[in-house]
Amino acid sequence: MQIKPIFDQSVFVRAAVSDVVREATIAAGLTGVMILFFLGSVRSTMIVCISIPLSILNSILILNALGQTINVMTLGGLALAVESW
Repeated sequence: MQIKPIFDQSVFVRAAVSDVVREATIAAGLTGVMILFFLGSVRSTMIVCISIPLSILNSILILNALGQTINVMTLGGLALAVESW
């Protein structure tokens, strides 16, 4: 008996992880620039730039604690959450 993988989803998951990281970086940067531009507060800018990655990290930790896996669907949800910031 031989087992041959027919479909490898890890390629898509790795691409989705890199996309989420890229979107989070862009979202944090643009949000920080807009807050700095409109409010003129460096403190508020730093709070926003730190809170976006922390919220994603917390989401991943909660998924791990609940025994859920990180797949394309969960990463798609994280990407949507980042874009809505």
